[in-house]
Amino acid sequence: ANFFIEFEILKRKSQRESTQTQYGNDIKRIVFIYRNKIENMTEKSPEKFNYELKKIEFFGRKVPVILQNENGPCPLIAIGNVLLLKGKMQLSLDYSVISNEQLLDLVSECLTNSNESMKNNEEMAADYRKNLSDAISLLPKLQYGMDINVKFKGCQEIEYTPECVIFDLLGIDLVHGWTVDPTDRSSFAVLGNLSYNQMMEKLVASSVASDESNHKPVSTFVKTSPSSRSPRSPKKIPLDVEKEIKIEKLEIKEEKLEEKQEKLIEIEEKKEEKEDQQSKIIIEASVIDQFMAASPSQLTYNGLYQLHEHLQENSLSVFFRANHFATIIKYKGDLYVLITDAGFRNETVVWEKLDDVSGDGDFYMADFTEQPTSVLPPMLASAIAEVG
Repeated sequence: ANFFIEFEILKRKSQRESTQTQYGNDIKRIVFIYRNKIENMTEKSPEKFNYELKKIEFFGRKVPVILQNENGPCPLIAIGNVLLLKGKMQLSLDYSVISNEQLLDLVSECLTNSNESMKNNEEMAADYRKNLSDAISLLPKLQYGMDINVKFKGCQEIEYTPECVIFDLLGIDLVHGWTVDPTDRSSFAVLGNLSYNQMMEKLVASSVASDESNHKPVSTFVKTSPSSRSPRSPKKIPLDVEKEIKIEKLEIKEEKLEEKQEKLIEIEEKKEEKEDQQSKIIIEASVIDQFMAASPSQLTYNGLYQLHEHLQENSLSVFFRANHFATIIKYKGDLYVLITDAGFRNETVVWEKLDDVSGDGDFYMADFTEQPTSVLPPMLASAIAEVG
């Protein structure tokens, strides 16, 4: 099967029209350099493995989709499935598996064929070549995962990282559903402008502030004992000189007293400011704790609402949730996630409906009709029966 996939890739390459422009030569050079890098990385990697393929019906055509052997992030599988379902990447229905090297090769080919309109724009072509170079060099990393720092304001709000250029070039939306409801003013005031990483930093700061507020500083003032030696008998000073000395000493004491009072006021103000700041941090942390406790599945009802509003009918995107990447589609106003667990390789269920924050949606067949409980696998059927 691997030989036939490689043959199909080479055949499609030979059929493409080669361009003699400088742009075309640059693209060929980029692809050649980074394809060798991909091969070297995968040859050195001890984790060579194959992904199983499952044939499904998708809007009147048979499409192979990539299954995941083990639970994990693997955004590469989600990207590959979006490209297969969109028809931008083709695989023969005769294949039952695809290796990670071959999948990387096919996705990199889609990258080189993306954004055709930029090829004729000299100003945009230079940026595109740079982005393409970056995307192909970063592509192998996606088979091991991708760092995602979601922002709680919206389902599209994700901190831009170098790997995001891959999604941009392929025209694939990367979305999530872990958002805060703007009608919840207290939560939105704290989380509305935060990312996940910033939220965690606030929780750490709260822990430190809590420890400091509970810590009572020990006084370091030490009372010195008077000298044991007998004081010397003072010399007699003329009265007028003695009076001047007393006045000078009094003035010095007053100045020092004023300085000391100013310093004490300044210290007290800083202390109050710090206490107010610590109190604010602790209160914000409490709001964050409540938000996290209410959304353990990293999906909120506001997130579902935003996904419904943002995603277009029949559109395919990559959905990030709980360190996992999945293919999501909006069909007839409902959201469905593609089932890629290898345990479902021989089952007729293809989609899981995303309509509840718990994450336990109903299973649906390829044509988006609900799977009858009677024909579900025995294990699933009994589990559903127990739930009621």
